[in-house]
Amino acid sequence: MLQGLREVEQKVAERASVAQHAIGGQPTAISVTSDTIQARNLLRKKKKKKVEAGPFWERTWFLVSCLAAVLAFIVWGFWPAGEERLFQQAHALMESEQATDWSRAYDGPVAELRRRFPEGKHVAEVQQYADKWEMHITEERLKNQQRLGQDPANEGARLYTQARQYELFGDLITAQEKYKGMVELLKDQGDMRPYLNLARRQLGQIESLPAGHLDRRKMVDDALERAESAYKSGKTLEARKIWNSIITLYETNRELEPQLQHARARLAGKEPGAARGESEK
Repeated sequence: MLQGLREVEQKVAERASVAQHAIGGQPTAISVTSDTIQARNLLRKKKKKKVEAGPFWERTWFLVSCLAAVLAFIVWGFWPAGEERLFQQAHALMESEQATDWSRAYDGPVAELRRRFPEGKHVAEVQQYADKWEMHITEERLKNQQRLGQDPANEGARLYTQARQYELFGDLITAQEKYKGMVELLKDQGDMRPYLNLARRQLGQIESLPAGHLDRRKMVDDALERAESAYKSGKTLEARKIWNSIITLYETNRELEPQLQHARARLAGKEPGAARGESEK
């Protein structure tokens, strides 16, 4: 554009000069009748010289190259990422210890991979990433519901909450049984997948422990001892909480009837000796 404006300006100046000569009765520099070919040749040469003249950043080849580079950068920036690039983004975020990064991965590259590459080579890893976030958000929701005293929203939530109570109490063998029941019950229900995965995770942790941790009777006896120790230390509320937990969790367990009677007697205010004698009867 700059070069074109310069040419227009020069042509106007040249025509003005010719007109002034003609008005003054003086001969002009160009004879239209005899010098047409020569004038055209001179103009062509002048144009070529003008194109080559000036700084390089004003030359056509440089401007075209710059435009091509800008267009390439724009296209590259907006071009959808491929499977490998998306997977690397998802992997980096999911390896983080921050749950906010998991959320970004789930809503971003993981969702994009599942939508655009449902049969891609990273299907298994992508599913694991999705499960990891869904398990986390489901577990956090259950904790909030328990904290607020709300009932479980569905059967999966109810079963997991129940099994988790046994596990937190220390009865790993009952927790193990509950988790196994969950896996069998929920394995074909797609909408229960987060609860199923939570049960499998906890089941794997329990099964990795030594066998001594799975003695239910010993665990309840140990809990009763902790309750007595807490009561003697003046921690009455803590002791009553343990006794209540034993009754709530094992009310229908005939195997632990002596321990249940002991817990009921202690809640009724009977001394340990009397409670133990009643249990033995």
